Amino acid sequence: MKHVILMPLFVLSVYCVQAQISNADTNYTTRISSIEWMADGKAILLGIVKHHKTDEQAPFFSKVFLYDIQSGQLKFLFDDGSNLAASPDGKKIIFLKRSDKKRQDIRFYDIGSGKETVLKTDTMRKYGLDWSPDGKYLVYNILGGPDKPVDIFVMELSTKKITQVTNSGSDKSFDPIWSPDSKHIVYYLEKGDRHDQIWLTDRTGDFHTNLTNDTTTHNFFPSWFDQNTIIYTQSPSQLIMMSANGSNRKIIEGINATPVKCNSNAGKFVYVKSEEENKLVIYDWKNKTASEVLDGTKLMSLFN
Repeated sequence: MKHVILMPLFVLSVYCVQAQISNADTNYTTRISSIEWMADGKAILLGIVKHHKTDEQAPFFSKVFLYDIQSGQLKFLFDDGSNLAASPDGKKIIFLKRSDKKRQDIRFYDIGSGKETVLKTDTMRKYGLDWSPDGKYLVYNILGGPDKPVDIFVMELSTKKITQVTNSGSDKSFDPIWSPDSKHIVYYLEKGDRHDQIWLTDRTGDFHTNLTNDTTTHNFFPSWFDQNTIIYTQSPSQLIMMSANGSNRKIIEGINATPVKCNSNAGKFVYVKSEEENKLVIYDWKNKTASEVLDGTKLMSLFN
């Protein structure tokens, strides 16, 4: 009789736990939090998070996937990654641990072996990682502290030598991105006047050129369309294309989102349609067509 009594109680206990988990999951949702191209343009790195709909103190989950454009399949890579950037040969990813509140350690993830290693660690908070197309350098932001400058730094991978590229003072230099030839870096400068500007520099900070020089609105999230062309967002979400010297500006019709990432090898843009809808969209530049390929709000099964 003892075993007969315990079995239903055990089943009931399991059922109650499962019911609690199920009920908890209804309070959660998912979203695509970061996107980055693989260099060959055949796949996209995605940071996907599972978070509570209303409680910011509830447990938070994060996974990194590789989205294959041709097959439409997601491949899980690793947990807890943010600020993703892929090596030019597609074999490694640099990232920061999302759970590391100070974002101190720059890490490598080897796609072939699945091994994680620490590349750089110190007491400085980092973000905005990008890997130079020639594979020799990393560029990233460092935040000095609350109400402190945000500056750009370059690391030479072979020597681990670090060069400070900007000296922002009371300003903030955000979102550094390498040019296709690895000689220049485009970024945006925030002065707190609600008129952010797109700037150009090199890996040693020998010059700084204001490309937009626009005192009427925000200009931010720059990237490279090709060696001679830069794209960026003009407030609130209008995509602009211009020559690398700041001339020949024109509106890119058909895309109204921010930020937008371009891959010249694929001839495509990728972006998340909006924070609310959270649809991953690929825009074909040649055909001027946009395709919604993934719904970021319906990825709960990835966390089971």
